[in-house]
Amino acid sequence: NFNTVDNRVKELNIDFYSSTGCGFCTRSKELFQQQGVENFINVLENKQLPNGVRGYPHFVSKSTGKSHTGAPSSVEFLINKLS
Repeated sequence: NFNTVDNRVKELNIDFYSSTGCGFCTRSKELFQQQGVENFINVLENKQLPNGVRGYPHFVSKSTGKSHTGAPSSVEFLINKLS
């Protein structure tokens, strides 16, 4: 159910640390567009990564404080990691 996915993504309040020229970041953006959730994710393009984080793409939920580094295989996967 897409509506549920949209709501979960909104609730998680996700920051997406992305880097220009990062293939995994591009793939993540395409995934979010395909799933129709790109407008609910806060993309931080070429911003400094949080302390201790070693790579892009990196995702942080401002609601749960959880984070994930690496391209998610699906939006559901990312929701599960950040929930």
